[in-house]
Amino acid sequence: MTISKHQLLQQQEYEFPYHYVPRLTPYFSQSIVWEWSLNYIAALRLVLEKLGNMNYSRLIDVGTGDGRLVREISREYPQKTAEGTDYSTTVISLASALNPSLKFFQWDLIKKPLSEEYDAALLIEVLEHLPPKDTRKFLFNLHHSLSSKSSVLVTVPHSNIPVQSKHFTHFSFTGLSSLVSPYFRISESYFLSLQNWQYQIILKLLSNKLFTLSSPSLCQFLFNYYWSNLFFTTENHCSRIFIKMHPK
Repeated sequence: MTISKHQLLQQQEYEFPYHYVPRLTPYFSQSIVWEWSLNYIAALRLVLEKLGNMNYSRLIDVGTGDGRLVREISREYPQKTAEGTDYSTTVISLASALNPSLKFFQWDLIKKPLSEEYDAALLIEVLEHLPPKDTRKFLFNLHHSLSSKSSVLVTVPHSNIPVQSKHFTHFSFTGLSSLVSPYFRISESYFLSLQNWQYQIILKLLSNKLFTLSSPSLCQFLFNYYWSNLFFTTENHCSRIFIKMHPK
């Protein structure tokens, strides 16, 4: 079917399902606030910066979810190939619908290695979702899905914070190192996301019961302060760990 210019413009607007943003009940609202967004975008920036310094051609985002990370990587580095995989057919369908020009596919890495080889991989907030009895098999299969000179970027929640109901475990750096050491060596690490009183103030300034901050300059100022002063911290005070690792 041939569509008109007007129909094409409307179709392009559905890149994001904006009709799902406002709500009628239990009260009218025209925006959605996600408190974790500050941490999410900071981690996204960190991953994009690290990828900019890596030599790779094909990247796989394991546990891709809705595919947001693959979208941002494809926009930032269009000369690279970035694909996403997840065990859930539901989220793969969503990722594909939101990003029809990108490649997403269903795969259970606990059961078998990927069918193609990659030279970069992402495990962003993935390992905590795996049953502990399956984690070693997952890492074994990941190892056998990567080239010998590949790099893997990983983030996990730290054991400093309580385990959420949707997670199996959180990690200390020692525990994470021990988990991956049979198959990977760690070359780089950071402790992330200090959640002190300054962080709580930033959250309240961004959104509270009276207002949601919409000034681009003020929002950027608060994000820059968080990035420069609170995102990178020590293990005793962190809530997440970042590592870069390579196959042994």
